Amino acid sequence: MYPNLKFELLDVMWGLSSVVLYYVNQKGSRTGKVFRTDDEGQIRQLIARFANSFDLKAWDALRECLAESVELRRRALDSLKTHHLAGYPEITVEGARGR
Repeated sequence: MYPNLKFELLDVMWGLSSVVLYYVNQKGSRTGKVFRTDDEGQIRQLIARFANSFDLKAWDALRECLAESVELRRRALDSLKTHHLAGYPEITVEGARGR
């Protein structure tokens, strides 16, 4: 799709549990990409992505949030009006599992 794909790195910022790459993308736009480095941050990001995808009815993005064994019935969801508000979820990470 982009045979000559390249990015111009402008800055790298970091915190306790994340790294942000600030760059010029292939379209010439300045953008930032956040990378979470801790398990809890990754879980929070997944919860936010799930809620936003559901509200926007972005079914492909929502599918990426779910386990392969979960069936997504789009017809049943298309007519729903949703708006998710999330506070601070309580997350416990035990080995390779989070709850």
